[in-house]
Amino acid sequence: MAANVGLRLTGRLWPVPCAIFQLLLFSPGYHLSPLASPTSRLPEDKFVPWSPVARVGAIELPLDVRGVKRAASSSDGLDQEGTSSISHREDDATASGSSASELEDPLAFWSPFGDGYLLQCVLGDGTQGRVFLVEEASNHQYYALKLIPKRLQYSSSLGRRDAIAELYCMKLAVENDLPFLMPVYRSWDDEDHIFFILPFCPETLHHRVSKGSISAAEAKHIAAELILALRDLHSRRVAHRDIKLDNIFISSNGHLMLGDFGFAYQIPDENGDPYQHLLPLEFVGTPGYYAPEIIDRDDGTIKERTCKGDIYTMGLVLHQVFTGNTMPYCDGEDDIVQLAKMKASPRGWANSIKDKLVIDLLDKMLAWNPEERWTAGQLINHPYFTNITPSVDTTRNTPTAKRQRRDSFNINALYERKCSGLNMAPFCGPQWRYEYRLTMPDMLDFETDEEQRDAFNEQLMIDAELDAACKPSDFLYKCPPGKETDRRHSDFVVNWDPPYVWKGQVPAFNDEY
Repeated sequence: MAANVGLRLTGRLWPVPCAIFQLLLFSPGYHLSPLASPTSRLPEDKFVPWSPVARVGAIELPLDVRGVKRAASSSDGLDQEGTSSISHREDDATASGSSASELEDPLAFWSPFGDGYLLQCVLGDGTQGRVFLVEEASNHQYYALKLIPKRLQYSSSLGRRDAIAELYCMKLAVENDLPFLMPVYRSWDDEDHIFFILPFCPETLHHRVSKGSISAAEAKHIAAELILALRDLHSRRVAHRDIKLDNIFISSNGHLMLGDFGFAYQIPDENGDPYQHLLPLEFVGTPGYYAPEIIDRDDGTIKERTCKGDIYTMGLVLHQVFTGNTMPYCDGEDDIVQLAKMKASPRGWANSIKDKLVIDLLDKMLAWNPEERWTAGQLINHPYFTNITPSVDTTRNTPTAKRQRRDSFNINALYERKCSGLNMAPFCGPQWRYEYRLTMPDMLDFETDEEQRDAFNEQLMIDAELDAACKPSDFLYKCPPGKETDRRHSDFVVNWDPPYVWKGQVPAFNDEY
């Protein structure tokens, strides 16, 4: 996965074979120097775009981004069987645990701010890159490191823009103290990769749903936090555009965070209703979670798109929460299959739900016409969430005095994180042998086409021009002091001896592992 562009030699960018790249990047002594510039690229007059014929005898470093993009249509991370959507797991990776003799040498990355991050294991693979569990050198806190290869991200003509938009959303979360949106603590890039330091969340909502039925109280808790997350995001004029179970994370004390803003769009107009602003006509998202206006072209017209698309996809997610289904109601391999299922049974989802208030809530979210859908601000005040709801006198079939539902709670207290979260088990470390593999050569075996190489070169040139002008990288970010951890989300409880430890400022094997 961690495909490189090439090797800098004598002021030029040379393509290198995969084996050499593996040796350079994943050797035991390799790290990013904390004293180095965050973007140590070449000046424009010395920049040479990547090309398979950059020099005689050069070996092309393959990267089949087309295969990766196809995988994006099914999942942006681990699927329900626990396999990656872009990497080929070995068949014998069914036994949990890993012996010390099987471990790779310790690997640490250093940020331009002097922070050291020791890689412990792989948390997941996605269409953007790979996520690692890391331990910081000075405070020994655990974080998630999202490593995005530019060779992969920039293969799309909008890849750089999307990465900047993702960073922008996470900066909003940390700087405005938005409790249910994924924050970022550090961000930087080098010639080949983009690095995001994020809070570590032991589970995704997909993991939680796949474990079995969710109680009514837990479902209400999940629904409230997710709608609050949408309210915060939309009120700051951002559309997510790729909401699904895999992009919702559960923190150590059981509170949710909406993340993976790789397709997010920032509405430029600072005035007006964000639900009325039209979004670009880009086909983004995941099959099974598309809103009708994105895929319904039966009349030959392209429908207008707004933030109401997020409301629909969040409704599909909540339907999975209420029913325990790991796959969306209109799941399909592409938009055509999904649209056919939606039209065949536009309200069939209600057949599997008994609670009338839940059905009414989803009706307000899954309306076919976007104008009929409620906003996030309206949804959070739906009777399903309020403390008091009317009861019914079954003997007379007339409304009686209002009573409090047992599974209700105070929304304001929830937003201020004064309510307990979902029950969380201690983190027990990786369950599969491949999760200890810090390098995966099989993820380098891809090819590119000319259009993708051109897109990569154009966007990498922007990075090089910034560096040549002595301007800071668009990815360089350090959160405000005191925001590095959110104690209200708590430190996670570990029931696991990590394979690596810091000995001073040096990564080493854990003698007790």
